[in-house]
Amino acid sequence: MSNLDYSEINIEELASCIGVQAKHIPLLLGSFISESLGSLEQLHKAVEDKEYDKIAKIAHSIKGSAANLQLLSLSELARELELQAKEKDSDYDYLQQLEMLKKGIESFQI
Repeated sequence: MSNLDYSEINIEELASCIGVQAKHIPLLLGSFISESLGSLEQLHKAVEDKEYDKIAKIAHSIKGSAANLQLLSLSELARELELQAKEKDSDYDYLQQLEMLKKGIESFQI
């Protein structure tokens, strides 16, 4: 399992890490996936429009949500997007990072 492939995530282990009962994990992950996929659509448009402040804001939100769920690889990807956007780095490949984030989020099997 690559660090961005969450298809074999251990629900019991994740529940223990974040301090909730395992029965709550599918709901938490489902909410995270749904909200994140919506955010990715907004993020894609912001990247196309080169709206760096909006990119940073959306990436920051995804970063925090992923970190709260101990999805550290996703959090790190979103962090990188946020930092580059704050620098208004026009040479950075935002779309590649966005695609990696999307694949990671879509890899969950819940």
